[in-house]
Amino acid sequence: MAVREREVEPAVLNYGQYANEGETPGRYEIVKGVREWMTSPHAYHQDIAQNIYLAFRTFHRTRRSGRAYMAPMDVVTVKSPLTVRQPDVLFISNERWGDRGPTAPMPLDIAPELVVEVLSPSETKRMIGAKMREYASANVLEAWIVRPEEKTVEVWQLSIGREPSVAARYGDKGSIVSRVFPGLAVDASSVFEF
Repeated sequence: MAVREREVEPAVLNYGQYANEGETPGRYEIVKGVREWMTSPHAYHQDIAQNIYLAFRTFHRTRRSGRAYMAPMDVVTVKSPLTVRQPDVLFISNERWGDRGPTAPMPLDIAPELVVEVLSPSETKRMIGAKMREYASANVLEAWIVRPEEKTVEVWQLSIGREPSVAARYGDKGSIVSRVFPGLAVDASSVFEF
């Protein structure tokens, strides 16, 4: 199968251009209007994301309190200059989801309460901090940062106008507990199953 070359994009994308372009295949994020293409994650990264997604999905089906999604799912965190993230997993309450139907147009221009980022080795502490501040400013309330090599999960507490902070750290034993969704707990050992 021939690989299609990517079309030349505007130097800086604004929200109107982005919202009108329709589906764009591939894995990317947009940072300050510039689309940054990402490489495909490794298999272990995908297993971790799927394991968390399945736990969130089970919680959704038993509690009916929200919806779980996996990347790619565009989340607009800043409209100007345009910044769009694709968290590996997200959970959004029914209240925030509102009356959007199953074929509601994307991107998701409301913040989910909970996002999960499975880190790659190239992500630095500075990059993570900047992303957490960005999520907080968009009204994301909690972020789980998964470090595959260390087999740890940090639960970050986020709030508009406050510096993000790590509320809890978990290893590969016990239960990872959401501070935003009561009853949402994920068996830590199941997160790191390959």
